[in-house]
Amino acid sequence: MKYTMCITQHEYFSRYFVDNHVTKNGSETRVIKHYNYIGWPDHGVPDDMGPFIIFYQKIKLATQRFKDRPLLVHCSAGVGRTGTYVALDYLLQQAKSESVINPYSFVKGMRLRRPMMIQSVEQYQFLHQAVYEQRATTGFVSTPNDLATKITTFEQNQGSSKDIISQEFWHIEKKVKMAKFDFSFGKDSANKEKTGFPKYCQIASDMLIDRKYSPYISGNNGIYINAIFVNTYREKNQWLATQLPLSNTIVDFWQLVEDQDVKVVLQLDAYQIPFYPRADDEKMTEGPFTIHRIKTENLEFVTNIALQIKSKKKRIEVTVVLVKAWEADLPQSKLS
Repeated sequence: MKYTMCITQHEYFSRYFVDNHVTKNGSETRVIKHYNYIGWPDHGVPDDMGPFIIFYQKIKLATQRFKDRPLLVHCSAGVGRTGTYVALDYLLQQAKSESVINPYSFVKGMRLRRPMMIQSVEQYQFLHQAVYEQRATTGFVSTPNDLATKITTFEQNQGSSKDIISQEFWHIEKKVKMAKFDFSFGKDSANKEKTGFPKYCQIASDMLIDRKYSPYISGNNGIYINAIFVNTYREKNQWLATQLPLSNTIVDFWQLVEDQDVKVVLQLDAYQIPFYPRADDEKMTEGPFTIHRIKTENLEFVTNIALQIKSKKKRIEVTVVLVKAWEADLPQSKLS
């Protein structure tokens, strides 16, 4: 028999993708859904727990209709990452049914059937963390239609056990404190002065400059900038989050814009130190960059500022969207 296969649908997310495969064998046709997690290195663990848990939840939801069919799980050798995923699913079902889990017993049993299932201590530790994360956050998942009830409950029961929004935030705080970061990049003596606003220094030095999430910049001012990449729902590293430029980081800011080919800068606070001209048709020079303010469009809640940034390498057009109604921790209104 001759098999034919074609992909009829492809959905791409920041750490994984989902394909629909249509296979034909003679007169028989099947549709197979293929989930491929691409943020999990061989012999290692996923670098971000959140997308992995969402990936797992998607698969569980998709396989509810096919409980009588086996789920095929594979990686390169079919042992390390495969064993970790299979163990996670088993232990979560065990926790739900028995209110206890026994990772040791299950992993040992898997290895009697297939050697090296879960290859490293790191993967075994990740298994425990993933079980905890999934169990701890199960109640946090909601549909868009549930949000109104969730917000009302928060307003009426703030700080109580019924307040899911606060519980979610406390869980985030707890997880961040438990996480391990490489702070050496930002704490290096040459980079400390590039982290500004003294009252936020502890936050900036401990959370925003982990080498793993930081972009490197080119130029003659060093490779460090107090910025991180953030994933969107579907794309990896599509956001850059950073602080307002300091007097000694304006060049770094525009170097980041040039290096990453940024077209839009979303500015949520008025600048303390000007990093672009104050009026239309004015220019300012910072290091190798000449910043020319082309035009300004004043709207109700935002101001759109068209800039032209010129260096020896290139000339780029950038729009700064300055939000006018967000001068405190919260916007002045939901509409803004």
